[in-house]
Amino acid sequence: MDPENKLTAKRCKNLSGKALVDELEKRRSKRYRALERHRKMRIPRRRWVLRKFSMRERYNTTSSFALFSELPVEIRIKIWEYSFRGRTVEVCVDFDICFGYDLELQIEVPCYPPRIAQCTTITPSPVTLFVNRESRMETLRCYTNLLPGVSDFPIYFNYQLDSFATRHYFSRHDIRGNNTMEQLSWEIALLINISSSVLLRPIRSLTFPTCFIYDYGIVNPHTQQTQGSIYSAFIEPLLTEFDCLREIIIISGKRQKYSRSSGFDNATELQNLENCLDRTFEAEMEKNSSFQIPEVKIYTEPFLLPIFRDEMEQANGSRVYENYDLKETADWFDSEY
Repeated sequence: MDPENKLTAKRCKNLSGKALVDELEKRRSKRYRALERHRKMRIPRRRWVLRKFSMRERYNTTSSFALFSELPVEIRIKIWEYSFRGRTVEVCVDFDICFGYDLELQIEVPCYPPRIAQCTTITPSPVTLFVNRESRMETLRCYTNLLPGVSDFPIYFNYQLDSFATRHYFSRHDIRGNNTMEQLSWEIALLINISSSVLLRPIRSLTFPTCFIYDYGIVNPHTQQTQGSIYSAFIEPLLTEFDCLREIIIISGKRQKYSRSSGFDNATELQNLENCLDRTFEAEMEKNSSFQIPEVKIYTEPFLLPIFRDEMEQANGSRVYENYDLKETADWFDSEY
């Protein structure tokens, strides 16, 4: 570079803001300027994605009801209440449980009391929390923070509309040979005890979206179990912990390659579950005459659990899995769609 043309501090001080920017632009290499022009000419990636997948475009929100604020407050509150949609609130809980082995008793025992390492939700909060002050106040009146002090962020739940879903408690084989159903119900009771949250007990609807059930009824492969007995260990604690339970939704997990059972696709196992439910509910009716039998819904085909409950029937029967095959995904991206 010519020393006479060198950009010194004295020259920078004499140049104005825009003049300095122009001077710096001129001193950049030709290759840099060419790449910069090429980058500005390209279509932004988000616009390209929306153009390729038109179903991802957002609805036009230019139209609005300008006279809404002039309505009587009673009508506005009713409108906010009717805008609430029932959701499936999926809660992901990671327990920190360490087991040791007692040589004298020859059993596994916890090394220290179990604790909750992490508690989050993948379900978005109600949209009315972010509209205006009035909608937020009405939403907070109808929704409860389900696990205060336990979850990383507030988990808003409406007992009348929402369903509580446990997500991925046990998503792989248990190497000890224990039954996943029994452990799943134990974890739910553990969540209530550790969190000391009485807010969980009034829940009216429970959903198990990924109830990965391997080898039904096989606690010990060498011991013959009574048909359907393991379901009692799964259902009975739920009736004890949740006093107001009115609905149980069970969704079969994706069939596993090396599992001894075919899951809920097996008519025998499905019948065993139904028989167990009948016996469990009859026993509860004998103990408590005011006991109300919850409605049980069993979905035999795995599908991606929708956020809103009114979309359950539409999602049922669709071939949408949470874990896609890599080759299938690559072929889909290479296709014209």
